[in-house]
Amino acid sequence: MSGELTTILINTGAILLALALWGGSIVYITWDTSRRNVSGCRQLFWLLLAFIPLVGFAAYLIARPLMLPEPPAATQGRSSKWVTIVKPAAQGVAKRAPTIAAAEYLRAGQPDPQNLASPAQQRWAEARQSYLLATVEGPHTGQNFVIDHLPACIGRGFGCAISLDNDGGVSRRHAELYQHAGKLRIRDLNSTHGTKVNNYNISDKGLLPGDRIRVGYSLLIVKMER
Repeated sequence: MSGELTTILINTGAILLALALWGGSIVYITWDTSRRNVSGCRQLFWLLLAFIPLVGFAAYLIARPLMLPEPPAATQGRSSKWVTIVKPAAQGVAKRAPTIAAAEYLRAGQPDPQNLASPAQQRWAEARQSYLLATVEGPHTGQNFVIDHLPACIGRGFGCAISLDNDGGVSRRHAELYQHAGKLRIRDLNSTHGTKVNNYNISDKGLLPGDRIRVGYSLLIVKMER
């Protein structure tokens, strides 16, 4: 009788351990896809795959470095709130504006010194012409975007003129190119990871040829397009 009881306890413990490992793999995939900004449909696919015991989790670990983007640098090494398909991000909550470097802040009320760099740059800024953004880093490397109409949105949402759908670090409506006083400018649209121009976090900035725009994992260079 005692032998049968021991067998039952061992079997029960093995089943509970297997269930714990299975549930842990589902929780881990949920957390990992959230911090990597995986979109809802793709996250649902990986969660459904996780419901296949052991095999689904192993497939996720193998495919992760090949198919999923790296987590944003701002969130590596520290915990963050989970935003999943089950618990979407709260709407209408004000987001903290990106930090502006001290030098950029002091120049906010003064003319942009880049606008005075050379007569050629001034003529380019004032000319009526199209603009070209060349992608040199990120999932869309090698892709060029010609902008004929302003304002033009940068993001992953429907209707964005600069569509970076494969960049998991780009918000649906990340930033906007627009024209003011005949000059090209860019402003951040309260994106999750912010917008940089020439390695400075910005909220609104004038652009000139050669300026480097960083959104998500993508780096775009502003060029002339006659």
